[in-house]
Amino acid sequence: MARTVAIGIQNFEKYIESKCFYVDKTKFIGEWWKASDDTTVVMRPRRFGKTLTMDMVKTFFSLEYKDKGEKIFGGLEIWQDEEMKALQGTYPVIFLTFAAVKPNSYENLIAQINSLFRGVYSDYDFLLSSDKVKINTKESLKEINEKMSPNLSIKSINVLCGAIFEHYGKRPIIILDEYDTPMLEAYAKGYWEETVEFLRGFFNFTFKTNPYLERALMTGITRISKESIFSDFNHVKLVTMLSDKYADLVYNGLWFTPLREALDAFVDKTQENVTGDVKLKLYKGNIIPVSVTSPYSLYSSAMATFDEDDCYNQADSAGFINLYGLPLKVRALNDKALYKKEGIHFASVD
Repeated sequence: MARTVAIGIQNFEKYIESKCFYVDKTKFIGEWWKASDDTTVVMRPRRFGKTLTMDMVKTFFSLEYKDKGEKIFGGLEIWQDEEMKALQGTYPVIFLTFAAVKPNSYENLIAQINSLFRGVYSDYDFLLSSDKVKINTKESLKEINEKMSPNLSIKSINVLCGAIFEHYGKRPIIILDEYDTPMLEAYAKGYWEETVEFLRGFFNFTFKTNPYLERALMTGITRISKESIFSDFNHVKLVTMLSDKYADLVYNGLWFTPLREALDAFVDKTQENVTGDVKLKLYKGNIIPVSVTSPYSLYSSAMATFDEDDCYNQADSAGFINLYGLPLKVRALNDKALYKKEGIHFASVD
């Protein structure tokens, strides 16, 4: 019997059990995990299967599916990786989606977010009766409700992570699907600034200053500039650029095309000489890069000098300064002409 192509199924376990046609994407699980990034943000177009993929990641790692690994992932590529196979069903996972957060005002945004967070908390109500969770942590859990203030809402997932860690002795993985939906709604409906401030705080407490976070994976359709909600981050990996172009090709069914082959060749070529040694310094829980060396490095200590020698002519730098400074000079001349027309004194530009 031929397999059918299912549309709209977002539950990975249900999809596998339906025996519908499935393009194996489980390799992504291993690639993401082994990259060891604290927080990964993946941008893809609509209808690309982001939610199903996120549910796949949740299903693989979640304690909820501890005894279902063979049934769900048997025969898929990830199940051939013994290292990853040992991690299946071993982590508490917090799964969030902002897909339905589409308010018409900032007040409704907070109400919908609070309702969402309270729903997530309801899955962990058993923590209130856990002997392993501290009393003050339980008191903090009890404060989470649909009427809580924005300041408390911002910290709520951080608090939940702490309680989960105390109970299981393991840091949870957080998956956030469609992180940018509230941002797009806020931009379209006129409450952008308040939303940016709220989500910046939420991301800071949840993903940056959260000592109980193991890993985080986020998806969206639009890259929101790092000057907005990610401004407090210095460790976010954004999966974009060539990956977006590659994703578009796959999404549009253009796999067997010269462009896809060219992108593959480009990536292979850029990695040919990627080798060398990296020295790191360990200090108070931090890893600090000290040096990077490679036989293919384009850095030459013989040419890195401010002295007069035969290796490098210091006068060459003047040409680059003039060239890169030309747009600024043109702008200054334009401003001078404009200000003169308006009778405003403007400093001379040579």
